[in-house]
Amino acid sequence: MNKCFLFAAVLLGSVTACTAKAASQVEVNLYGQVLPGVHGHVRVADPYPAYDRIVVIEAPYAHQRDWGRYCHHYGACGQSVRFVEVREYQEQRHWHKPKRHKHRHRHHHDCDH
Repeated sequence: MNKCFLFAAVLLGSVTACTAKAASQVEVNLYGQVLPGVHGHVRVADPYPAYDRIVVIEAPYAHQRDWGRYCHHYGACGQSVRFVEVREYQEQRHWHKPKRHKHRHRHHHDCDH
């Protein structure tokens, strides 16, 4: 009897999942004694992934160190935060610095003028 009930429940759950409009997951609901020692409602379905939203912020080290004090400046209190340093941008800037050449010629200060 239990095997027939289990087979009927699985079959009914499969048919229900297939006929549901635009169902993106398969769901099987079982009631009663499913296995010896397992009673009640058992739901077998695709798990829903839980993604945590991460906010990426460029902040000075002092703000990173004491984030609880400065999080409201960035509007990110109570959120997952990742701090980044934009070294790539700083390395891409090419500042023109004139090169200093060694002073190679001699001054003749010992000449009488």
